[in-house]
Amino acid sequence: MVSSLASMNRQLGREVTAFLNQHAEVAQPAADVVELLSRENAQLKEALEGRGLIERAKGMLMVARRCDEDAAFQLLVAISRRERRRVRDVAADLVAAASRGEGTDTGATSVPGPRRDQGQNGRPAGVVEPDGSRRG
Repeated sequence: MVSSLASMNRQLGREVTAFLNQHAEVAQPAADVVELLSRENAQLKEALEGRGLIERAKGMLMVARRCDEDAAFQLLVAISRRERRRVRDVAADLVAAASRGEGTDTGATSVPGPRRDQGQNGRPAGVVEPDGSRRG
């Protein structure tokens, strides 16, 4: 009887070990998938937040420059390239400066707030173009 219990215990131990090993093989890929999805989720959240900042900055530039959406985005891209910064970071600086009441200054490039006096091409006077030249 004791030997049969010992034998059953060993058999049960082998079966439990086999079961755990089998499930470990399934659990690890599942954990890898969860980690991958978590990273992807974080990246998507960051992208959405960046998109919102860019949209707000474009809106501010459209008002300040009296330009369309494409021109506002091209200005953000031009500043981004010139300063070697991400468009999202340029937009974030522009939105942050405006929320502090500093107008729409992007640091190296001044983008004036809405003005009543018009410069050339219907743009506000004193506007700094993406190439650094001044108009108006």
